[in-house]
Amino acid sequence: MTKKTVKADMNVVRDDLNQLKSDVTKLANDVKTTQTEKIDNIKDSIGSKVGNLRDKGMDQAHVAKEKGLEMTENVESKVKDKPLQSIALAFGAGVILAKLLKR
Repeated sequence: MTKKTVKADMNVVRDDLNQLKSDVTKLANDVKTTQTEKIDNIKDSIGSKVGNLRDKGMDQAHVAKEKGLEMTENVESKVKDKPLQSIALAFGAGVILAKLLKR
């Protein structure tokens, strides 16, 4: 081999290494971009699911509140319809509760 062929071969190797470096850099950037896109998609999906769960929780709280108000109104109505019976029932419940708590 002559100096010219060795020099030419070295230049080819240098060019190949530079191209390899460029390809690896591009690949790393592509991987980073792909991973960033996947992470963004996962964040969006989680955000949507959390929003749905929050909405369902709010709906359930509203239903529970409505049922509680309905039950309160029902009790008030029964107390107004039968006040003496309500007083006797409350007194009896108090006596039973007092006996249970003494034990």
